[in-house]
Amino acid sequence: MAGALRRRPVLRRGMTASARWGGRPGGGLLAGPLPLSVLFSVLLTAVSLALPPVRALGHAELVSSVPAANASLRTSPPELRLTFGEPIDPATAAIRLIDGNGVAVPGLGPLSTDVGGAIARRSVPPLPRGSYTVRYRVVSASDGHVIDGAFGFLVDPTGTLPNPSSAPTTQSPADPAAIATRWAALSGGLVLFGTGLFWLLTARPVLAGRRRAAIGARSLWAVMLICGCLTFAAIAAFLRLAAQQVAAAGAQGHGGADTAFPLDFAAPFGQTSFAMAMRVALAATALASLLAGAGLIVAQLARRQRRVAVAGGADAQAESRAGIGHGVPAALLVAALLAAALGLLGASLAGHAAGAGAAFAFLDWLHLLAVGAWLGALPGFAVLAVASRSAVDERRPLLAGAFARHSRVAMVAAPVVALSGIANSPIVIGQAREVVASGYGNLALGKILLFSVALAIGSVNFFLVRRAGARRLLQLVAAEVVVGGAAVALAAVMVSTQPAATRVPILSQSSLQTAHLYGTAGSSSVHVAVNVPAPGDQLYQVAIGDAATGGDRTDVRNVSVILHPPPGGGAVARVQLRPTPDAAVWSAAGAYTPVTGEWVLEVVIRRAGAPDATTTFPLAVTEPIPPQRVPPPDIGIGVPGIIGTVWGILPAGPLGWSPTILLLALAAALALVSRTRRYLDAAGTLTIARNIAVVAAVALGICVGLRSTIAAANAVPAAAGAMNSPVTGSAESVQRGRQIYLANCSACHGVNADGNGPTAPSVVPPPGEIVDVARRSTDGQLNYLITNGYVGTPMPAFSTRLSENDRWDLVNYLRALARAPRPGER
Repeated sequence: MAGALRRRPVLRRGMTASARWGGRPGGGLLAGPLPLSVLFSVLLTAVSLALPPVRALGHAELVSSVPAANASLRTSPPELRLTFGEPIDPATAAIRLIDGNGVAVPGLGPLSTDVGGAIARRSVPPLPRGSYTVRYRVVSASDGHVIDGAFGFLVDPTGTLPNPSSAPTTQSPADPAAIATRWAALSGGLVLFGTGLFWLLTARPVLAGRRRAAIGARSLWAVMLICGCLTFAAIAAFLRLAAQQVAAAGAQGHGGADTAFPLDFAAPFGQTSFAMAMRVALAATALASLLAGAGLIVAQLARRQRRVAVAGGADAQAESRAGIGHGVPAALLVAALLAAALGLLGASLAGHAAGAGAAFAFLDWLHLLAVGAWLGALPGFAVLAVASRSAVDERRPLLAGAFARHSRVAMVAAPVVALSGIANSPIVIGQAREVVASGYGNLALGKILLFSVALAIGSVNFFLVRRAGARRLLQLVAAEVVVGGAAVALAAVMVSTQPAATRVPILSQSSLQTAHLYGTAGSSSVHVAVNVPAPGDQLYQVAIGDAATGGDRTDVRNVSVILHPPPGGGAVARVQLRPTPDAAVWSAAGAYTPVTGEWVLEVVIRRAGAPDATTTFPLAVTEPIPPQRVPPPDIGIGVPGIIGTVWGILPAGPLGWSPTILLLALAAALALVSRTRRYLDAAGTLTIARNIAVVAAVALGICVGLRSTIAAANAVPAAAGAMNSPVTGSAESVQRGRQIYLANCSACHGVNADGNGPTAPSVVPPPGEIVDVARRSTDGQLNYLITNGYVGTPMPAFSTRLSENDRWDLVNYLRALARAPRPGER
């Protein structure tokens, strides 16, 4: 909140204007509140830049495991070893092993952790051949979050069965009740601190020397007492809910019945850093509540003494000498304020930023203190405004002075809120892509938007309502309170959400899939499956059926496969297949195609009383491109439809800001005309037009800003953009790429890549033309876009849909389109 009811504050006798604002007489540019905020902002920026680039470890996400997710093992693993991104609480951790039938494997050893607490182990008995799933549920020792997850692996002594294909899962159970309690605790703590700070720095100096110096004292202490009790109860409720989640995992936990401290709601979490931080928050909030209660008693006694003094005819000086003129003892208020600040420190130590180190926890604490000083102080101003209604003759100068003083605090607090948030954002968001592609990043964008709205309201206060009455002022204060409450609600959800920086990259689709070959041999139908047509071990399976009826052949005596190598590829390999439990299926495993090239696979079928039947198939044996680690999938909310529609209207690039700038210029011109030529705005038409221009400018600015944010989030890393296609752009590759394009891309981008596919009209924002993108992009940039999609839009990622080879074939096809002349070009 910034601004004042009057252009200049009321000066007390003997005080110059520069001294009134905290400056020096004749201080010039160094006088006033702005230099302090600028200097503090510069200092905070320097500290932020000096901090090393690290990643927040909020939420104990699984970083790696042995066995690895989707691994295929020839022998049974001796143990399960899970490595998490931060220490876990071993007493509340649970790790289970489930076999292919969904039954828990018995005989696992006790769970243990290493010295650092981030690696958990359980010994495993010998496992028979089959697929297995590891399920885990752990509690972060740093922030108390519960993490569920699962991944699979395969025990296959032959090494020929395909690896498990299910993606590893990890989630933090979302509990609306836990989010609500966090919001209540955070809101109460901010108002508790902000109200006390407002009264110490703003209300007390303004009330000093006035006859009604004790205005609002009881209301102040009552608000602080209510906020303190609410915060304590909310923290306790949150810890109870968190303990219930831990108990749901089946872990024994730390108990809590034998704790030596009463009301120790953090006992189920033992002596972890999270539990200690919560104890700090509980104890500090309880102390602040007790001090607020004591202050309320003091204010009530002072009120009674004043009534007695007034009844006895005492004047203001006599009241002051008796020590009953203020009602808000400074020492008691400072003590309550420090306790409230300590409670916010406990919240910061239990948050995401604390996982990155003490420096980032301090920045988070500074962020909370600044929010409390700025937005958390608004209820204190409301208390003063309501309590001063009886002082009709003093109310306007009283509120003017309070408003001016709080403006000085806000001018320092607002930059601190912004810069401390910016400093901590990289450690919890990570790459710019995650701002759009993750739920946490979307929440951060929403919080930034609300911060901007609150800042805009403060600007309106400062520039447009300097002479407004108390009613208009309180309306804007109420608007700031609503915006601040919404921002705190988003912050509470963010605290309960997995930080974007901890999302684990995934592996792209394997470049080679099972080759299925179909044909006939005499009167028999033949289906051949080769699991990995590449050099190395392969599994060959041949199913024989009756070509006429489609039924299984059960009279087959022998099936063999003859593998003919490409020229210069070695000797012919003859492989005898073995029958399987399925009478119609024969199989064999081995490394029979040692070189790449075009092989010929011949199947020979021998039936009782019939001559041998043969058929041949071409088999392309290639060296697969290893799967790549790619960013996690896009789970953001995407672009709202109305904003995406506006994108299609606004100019591309920086010119998209021109309508916003023009509307703001129009609003400024209308404001100037209505101010200098009041007779032209007698009916208020210019004011209405100005407001419409401002609203339209803000709306368009949000659209363009979001478009710029999404463009930045999809920027291709330099290393990825510098890659060249490892697949030669031959005619065969281009043809394969064309088939892939028609199957996966043409519905939106059109058969001719002109952006006019059959589903394009319903896609928001519009898909656009690909040829121009291909002409100005490198091979690596195209591959990155195909692999990861364009986050924030309907353009999906193909990292798990297309193989590495397929994606490079698609790049080669787009390159061919870019080289081809368009209609009308020469």
